[in-house]
Amino acid sequence: MKPASQARNDIFGGLVSAAVAIPLATGYGMFALSALGEYYFADGALAGLATAFVVAIVCVVLGDRTTTVYARGSTVPSSSAS
Repeated sequence: MKPASQARNDIFGGLVSAAVAIPLATGYGMFALSALGEYYFADGALAGLATAFVVAIVCVVLGDRTTTVYARGSTVPSSSAS
C-alpha cells in the first residue's frame, strides 16, 4: 500500500472512531453524574470526554494495536452481534 493512501486510510479510520467514541463517552459521563442533579450534567459530559481521551492515549502508549473503540461497554454489542 502506498504511504499516502495508508495515511489517508488511517486519518479516515481515526475520524470514524472519534465519531463513535465521542458521543458514547459523553453519554456515559452524563449518565454517571445525572443522579447528582442538573448542575452536574455538563460536568459529566466533560468527564466522559476526558476519560475517553485518556484511556485511548494510555492504550496506544502501552502498545495496543487492536481496532477497539475505547469506551465502556462497546465490546458487548460487537461480541453479541457476531
